[in-house]
Formats: sequence, C-alpha cells, structure tokens
Amino acid sequence: MKKMICVLALTALAWGQEPTRLEGKVWAVESTAVYVTDSTGNAVKAPRHSTFLRNGQPVSADELKKSDAVVVIYPVDDFEILAGPYPPNDKHEYFHRTIRRGPNSLDQDYRDGVWVDR
Repeated sequence: MKKMICVLALTALAWGQEPTRLEGKVWAVESTAVYVTDSTGNAVKAPRHSTFLRNGQPVSADELKKSDAVVVIYPVDDFEILAGPYPPNDKHEYFHRTIRRGPNSLDQDYRDGVWVDR
C-alpha cells in the first residue's frame, strides 16, 4: 500500500510539472467550480482557484459569464483519481486506475510493482 501511495505521489508530481491549459467557452459558473466547453463541445470542470484568462487578461471566477471565451490554466497540483485502483478481473489482468488533470485523462495498469500507462 505504501508503494502505491508513493507511486501515486510521484505520478502527480511528474504530471504537475507543466500547467495544463484549456481553451473554450464558459458553460456554467458554480460555487465550487467553473465548467468550460472545449472544442468538442464537452463541458470540463475547472476548480475556482484556476487561472482564468479572458482576452489575455486574468479574471476571477466571479467575473466570468456564460459564453465568455476563456483560457483556463489549471493549478499544477490539481488532479483527481476518477476510477480505481480496480482489482484484476476477466477484462483486465492488472490493477487499473484513471487519473484526470483538467481535460486530460491518463489510464494506467499496475504491473510488477509500478503503474504503467496504457
């Protein structure tokens, strides 16, 4: 268990080296998050403590309005484990997890004591 936590921390640290950016339009501003539609039309969650740029200028989440064109720069420490680790089953031979950081998702399997990207 300690090994898995250590690997998770290292994964988050490595993934957090470069800020994740998302360009889109504001879909909703809520008390806990801002949702932005990306180029595919999917609404992506952004924490309120992200950096929001409107016309190249930083603005607070409270200043955003629906349909504003915005660039979101996610905090480098922002990630969440969406699923897992799942135990092996008939479809997956290895432990599995999915991690999301901003609009990006990373699927990994636990093989031979380390998390390996799919």
